[in-house]
Amino acid sequence: MRAIAARTIEAIWKVAGKLLKRFQPDKYQNYLVNAGHVSS
Repeated sequence: MRAIAARTIEAIWKVAGKLLKRFQPDKYQNYLVNAGHVSS
């Protein structure tokens, strides 16, 4: 995020969206389960 140097809220959301596309859905699920947010 720092390397992108986004200066507006809209730019930050766009960068965040691009970064999230790099991860597969099962990785999100594994994270949430391991963090205790979802029952396995």
